[in-house]
Amino acid sequence: MPIFPHGSVEEDLKPPSDIVNPIDVKSAARRKVAALVALSKKNEPRLAAIVRGVLHEPQVNRKKAANIAAKAKRPTLRQERPWFGVEHIRDALRFRCRPETLEDLAATLGRLRSAGLKVVKVDLAKLTSPTAWGWRFAGADFRMPDLQLVEFYATFAELMDANDGECHAIFEDWRNSPVSVDMQTAMEQSEAIYERAWQAALKRLGLTEKQAEQRWRGERRKLRGRL
Repeated sequence: MPIFPHGSVEEDLKPPSDIVNPIDVKSAARRKVAALVALSKKNEPRLAAIVRGVLHEPQVNRKKAANIAAKAKRPTLRQERPWFGVEHIRDALRFRCRPETLEDLAATLGRLRSAGLKVVKVDLAKLTSPTAWGWRFAGADFRMPDLQLVEFYATFAELMDANDGECHAIFEDWRNSPVSVDMQTAMEQSEAIYERAWQAALKRLGLTEKQAEQRWRGERRKLRGRL
């Protein structure tokens, strides 16, 4: 039986618009931001204690209040999800790790479920089908025991270094801007950097692109039971 069978994940059962943090969704935006910041501050040491025992060198951090407020108003996000508000933000508290192999990467997700985190979403496709910016990862959204939404992602060291070194800064420069020709140029720059990092990871693993896709497809079946 797959680790995350269909129906066991919150997004299998309800639309994303109905998946919110345990804060007052009717309050003003600034109050919602303050509530989410306070919730994250309380849960940060709790989350660190949970993942320390199941992940190799996990990193846990909180999003700043200004970044939470900005994300809730991000044009590209609101265009795609007009209903999106502060209460829907899942990465006010987030964590990550750097597995060494595809199998290790898949196993991290199973270990987190076994640690007692409730599963909201499992995102597996972007490792071999990256975002428009070139970012590759496998991740999931979870709920803490008090139901706060938290974000997790894992990727190889080569990609994480590219993200931390250049690509996240590029994304930060453009993430709250409307689509433009200059943004497209930035996206292509980011994509090229990530592609070099991906090829370096494949070389370390001794895999071709096709072999990596086939192997990851098998791991995805073990996790979700379907593609």
